[in-house]
Amino acid sequence: MEKQSTPSYVVTGHPQIDSQHHELEQLIQQLATVCEVKNRSGSNCSECFQETRTACVSRLDRLLGDLIGFIVTHFSYEEKLMRQLPATPLCREHIEQHKWAHAEVSSQLTALTSSLDHDDPKQCALRLQSVVSVWMGAHMCNFDVQLADKLRSVTDTELAYDIELAELLEKEGG
Repeated sequence: MEKQSTPSYVVTGHPQIDSQHHELEQLIQQLATVCEVKNRSGSNCSECFQETRTACVSRLDRLLGDLIGFIVTHFSYEEKLMRQLPATPLCREHIEQHKWAHAEVSSQLTALTSSLDHDDPKQCALRLQSVVSVWMGAHMCNFDVQLADKLRSVTDTELAYDIELAELLEKEGG
């Protein structure tokens, strides 16, 4: 029997959010592959030839673009889902805090990427991988699990209402 691996991200139970988190996790893991030099004895890129560093910087820039683009799209998707939540004070508070967290993460990611030293792309990629992984776990625990729960309760309530309405119509018609 094949053993299923446990994802390093938090599973929310919302299929689309979880699928996006899985894709985000894969992008984060790709940051570890920026340096393709096998068995490199040194811990920094100064020992590599310039063309090797240039190739690594190119991979890092491509991954950064993919990562930032995906995160922006993911945040937009979650914020679209938030519009489905009821206008209760608890939901409004969650939405405000969740959107603020998205803006804060975007700001931190922008600051981090603009301060990256491309002289050592491997260390930049590993630092970015660490920062984004830590953020991702905390953000999912603090916001995305709650969002999925709130969405489930909205869907369950709507479903229960639809079932009640169908039963009522059936009684009146039959």
